[in-house]
Amino acid sequence: AKISTLNVTNWTMPSSATDYFRLFRNIDDLTSIDVSTWNSFKPSSCWEMFMNSEALTTINISGIDTSATTIFRSMFHGCTALTEIEGLDELDSTAATGVNGVYRMFNGCDNLSFANYNLSNDFGTNLSNCTSMDSMFQDVGKTTPTVPPNIANFDTSAVTSFVNMFHEAKFTTTLDLSILDMSAATTLYRFMRNQDGITSIDASSWGFTNALTTFQDFCQNAEITDIEFGSGSDFSGVTTFQNCFL
Repeated sequence: AKISTLNVTNWTMPSSATDYFRLFRNIDDLTSIDVSTWNSFKPSSCWEMFMNSEALTTINISGIDTSATTIFRSMFHGCTALTEIEGLDELDSTAATGVNGVYRMFNGCDNLSFANYNLSNDFGTNLSNCTSMDSMFQDVGKTTPTVPPNIANFDTSAVTSFVNMFHEAKFTTTLDLSILDMSAATTLYRFMRNQDGITSIDASSWGFTNALTTFQDFCQNAEITDIEFGSGSDFSGVTTFQNCFL
């Protein structure tokens, strides 16, 4: 759509509406949108809600109730001009689940800053039912580097795939990855390939098991200068280490 102005602040959203799949996807010329007045907005799915609306620079989602949202997949994916998401710190991930929980949530947000609005500690705590972190932060800050996302309390105990999680992301400071639980991980393909900002990794408590099969391109061309793996890290199931530390 070629919409350049869209005022939805006076909309009254019916409580019966729960699926907002692709609601604002591919709106080419819209630069801002504010859904903070949608008091009855309680989506079960935010799948691709703003995806590929490449002119959006600001989104206000303050006050929306995502406590029943099971899918945040690609919610902001491809919003390349997006600089700020007001209310991001209010997102509730209690119901997020499965492979689509947070898959590619911020993928392609080249200019997004987490400086003023970041994920809350509770958002990470409630991710225990998500099985994929694939491309969650891929390309974030690629054009304009940002402070890192808040992953301090991320519960990744059920996550099997970390493919491209931080691939080509650019941060202004390092990010503590020691919190991550890799005990269910089967693949870390391109986990942080071409990443800037993270200079050291403490992986001593990641808890790799023989379920891990792919370590290819793990941190290829990244700024990493120091990595510590714990003595209990089990790489016995890995079938490819190709370009792992290239």
